Amino acid sequence: MTAVPRLASLILVALLLTALGAGAITFAYAQSSEGSVIAPESLTAAARFVPGRRIPPVVFMAAVSLLAVLLQAVRLRSAQAVPLLRGIATLLIFLLGWELAVYLGLITTILLPPPTVVLQRLDALWLNDYLEWHLFATFRRFAVSFGLALATAFPLGVLVANFPRAFAWLYPIINFVRMIPSPAWAPLVILWLGLGDPPAIFIVSIAIFFPIFLNTIRGIGSVLPIYREVIRTLGGTRRDEILQATIPCALPTIFTGIRIGFGLGWVVLATAELIAVDSGLGWLIQVAYTQVDSSGVLAAMTLICWIGVVLDWVLQRLERRLVAW
Repeated sequence: MTAVPRLASLILVALLLTALGAGAITFAYAQSSEGSVIAPESLTAAARFVPGRRIPPVVFMAAVSLLAVLLQAVRLRSAQAVPLLRGIATLLIFLLGWELAVYLGLITTILLPPPTVVLQRLDALWLNDYLEWHLFATFRRFAVSFGLALATAFPLGVLVANFPRAFAWLYPIINFVRMIPSPAWAPLVILWLGLGDPPAIFIVSIAIFFPIFLNTIRGIGSVLPIYREVIRTLGGTRRDEILQATIPCALPTIFTGIRIGFGLGWVVLATAELIAVDSGLGWLIQVAYTQVDSSGVLAAMTLICWIGVVLDWVLQRLERRLVAW
């Protein structure tokens, strides 16, 4: 095996240890403080009554139209950047149509505020130091949930994959639990752990756990026996087989499970924050809903969407760097 798979294996092990340590420390903190992050009343009042900087609809539509035309006219040498620019141009055209429909009165502002109003709402939340409070709460819960799921699913997957008979006995139970939607655990988990971060972390961790766990088993099970035989022929130990043959060959499938679990966990996190906690982007959606604040709902939804896209892109780049083969 080359040095690249070995380096990727070491990085993955280091990532697991770091995730386990960070998850354990933050989970202990969440247990002791009951995971409650409550913004001061002054911040709440400021975010409710202080408006953000207004963007004139005509200026917004003109700027979006010009940018879309420029993106369509750009000619790049890199073929990989073309789909990205086309996607951005398509998004700009969608925003232009949305803003124009509201501007012409085709859509009621209360039901669907235009992009300019949503941006103004985001600006108000940011200027009053209210948005960063909930962003931190969301990132903290997701980091703990992802760390705990990764630190448990990967080792268990490696362990179970090396004992096929045990997996055959456990698979019916695993499949039964996997079919339960993660938000359906909420009533029981709230009874067990109370309100705050622990139930939200549990719900998100369950959503992330199974894709990583099952893909780890599948990836290790698909490794050709000849790779292990080569290691044994050269005098390698069982540990050498796992670190130099099994895990490197299974890494592409494992990373696929990590990305799937990452996406599911990010989606489920917003649902968990609607139920059990009093902070975070999901909680912002709930509060805006109770106040019939459509712009607040869309502002939080926009942040959830873009943060998820950026984090998935980072994870995709990490996968390309670590699993170059």
